[in-house]
Amino acid sequence: MKPKASSQGKGIQVISSFDEVPRGAGQPPCLVQQYISSPLLIDGYKWDLRIYVAITSINPLRIYVYEEGLCRFASEKYDTSDLKNIFSHLTNYSINKKNKPAAARFQQQHTSASKPSTSSYTNKYNGYPTYRADLKSSQKSLASQESLGGPSNPFVRPGSQMDSRSEFESHSNTTKSKWTLKAFKEYMRNLKSHAQQKDLIGPDVDVLFKKIHDIVVKTIISAEPLLWNGVEMYLPNTYQFDTSSQIDTKMKNNNCFELLGFDILVDENFKPWLLEVNLSPSLNTDTQLDFKVKGNLISDLFTLVGLQND
Repeated sequence: MKPKASSQGKGIQVISSFDEVPRGAGQPPCLVQQYISSPLLIDGYKWDLRIYVAITSINPLRIYVYEEGLCRFASEKYDTSDLKNIFSHLTNYSINKKNKPAAARFQQQHTSASKPSTSSYTNKYNGYPTYRADLKSSQKSLASQESLGGPSNPFVRPGSQMDSRSEFESHSNTTKSKWTLKAFKEYMRNLKSHAQQKDLIGPDVDVLFKKIHDIVVKTIISAEPLLWNGVEMYLPNTYQFDTSSQIDTKMKNNNCFELLGFDILVDENFKPWLLEVNLSPSLNTDTQLDFKVKGNLISDLFTLVGLQND
């Protein structure tokens, strides 16, 4: 249950009965969603994905999904016996960064830890899920990319071919309760590789993101009439004088865009679920990881919409 028009996890509660929903005159409106009680866990922690989506046109509808994003973790292990423990059930970074004991535990273990080994992944830290990578085989290739990494056109149209190459990344791509989307994909591909070595079927992250793209497209299409009405009502029209007909011709408006933040939960069957769509996703840069992901996001978004630096 979450209050209407709220953000950053404020007021969210996990309830077990509709009797706990406030009703009656004077009660603020709220949204009640079915709780997915069987999420896929990483090292026992609940997590979700923040997917950044840009809409650059309503008619025709143009949707772009950013290849980078965030995997956000709860700061305490998942425990269904205690529904009131927000640090176990909510993945909002704005909430989990306030979990001082968990942050202190991570900091102590991180400081005393040895340098990254040649193993792609180690789970030696109990404070948070941890991704580690060996840089020896990849420093040259990473150094040849743009200053903060990533492909030259990181915004992709849903359904287009995405880069499926496996890249090792620096430890700066993880923090105490966040991974980059690339680190998450690398982790999942590693799990699949280990499973295949044992003749098991591992998680297919490429199939997962095709399903996520499907969710993005269908969600936006469901709201397309409202979006179109809003554009027609609030976006000023531009006109061009046609000298041959001597009349003003209405022109298409290309001077607006929208950045959305889709929050996706993945269950134990590797099925993605849409939690919510954020109209104004947080662009705060509390950590170097945030600065890397969101700084590039804004730069690439401005390039996508053709914003010129005069």
